[in-house]
Amino acid sequence: MPKWQAALLAIIGMLGVTLACMVGYFLVQLDRMQDVPDYSAAVEQLVQGDADYAQGKPSIAPILTKQPASQTSFNVILYGIDTRDENTFDNALSDTIMLLNLDTEKKTIKLVSFMRDTLVSIPGHGKNKLNTCYRFGGHALASEVLKSHYGIDVDWYAVVNFWSFADLVDVLGGIDVDVKYEELSAMQDNLQEIYNLDKSEKLERAPRKAGVSHLNGKQAVAYARIRSVGQADFERTSRQRVVISAIINEVSRSNLADVLQMMDVGAKYVRTNISKTDMVRVATAFFQLKNVDIGQFRVPDDDTYSLTSYNNASVISV
Repeated sequence: MPKWQAALLAIIGMLGVTLACMVGYFLVQLDRMQDVPDYSAAVEQLVQGDADYAQGKPSIAPILTKQPASQTSFNVILYGIDTRDENTFDNALSDTIMLLNLDTEKKTIKLVSFMRDTLVSIPGHGKNKLNTCYRFGGHALASEVLKSHYGIDVDWYAVVNFWSFADLVDVLGGIDVDVKYEELSAMQDNLQEIYNLDKSEKLERAPRKAGVSHLNGKQAVAYARIRSVGQADFERTSRQRVVISAIINEVSRSNLADVLQMMDVGAKYVRTNISKTDMVRVATAFFQLKNVDIGQFRVPDDDTYSLTSYNNASVISV
């Protein structure tokens, strides 16, 4: 064999080994992400044993149905839980509840936020805020309520805790966000709270002036958590969608090395029930949707709710 052919085969062989190692690493990381407790059986018992829930829940035709085996549209429920323990992914309030839709046929990405303070009927627990569903019974219970109240029947979900935004954003090298002048002070207050939780690293500072700023991970978390400016939690959900949209745009421009690094971070801070096969399908669909506008919506919409109180707590009555 000529030397050039031998050299070419050696290079191809090394590339093959490298690719195999990367795929193996990818699959190992996926295994680390999938360890959220399944409360489906317990929730089914709650539903069957709660006559008031069965009688009082809304009758709504399905808006989004479960994922079929072959499709062009993918739906995932994203939960952001309020725990400060980086290793905890259950028994916590889901202060962020967001539906992510990827549609390769329509070439669209959509984000829909569900207000955490919405008053809902929860099987086995009477009436309470929507964000308590995850604490009482994880995705199984939250999914049951989303289905009965909104017609959203989605199996796939991903859970992130308090630290996830920061590390994922830092892996991306930061994100660009248009920060308003009135948000700067509130953002600094949130950065102080983050520092108080972990003083091993320096106190981050909010941008010095309003306008488009390149935010690092902790700054992005501080921005997404602002609710003392504007329309309280309504505007906070908007900021959360801004941050998620910015993350999506950055990921779509990432190379394979960046994606593998994000997988390493994700394995520590993200939990999901999406199988390896389906995750590859979703990832493939995602990377087909570069440079698309991200549609955003909030539930409930304007003029469809009232602010009331229930059991001495402020709630949203739809």
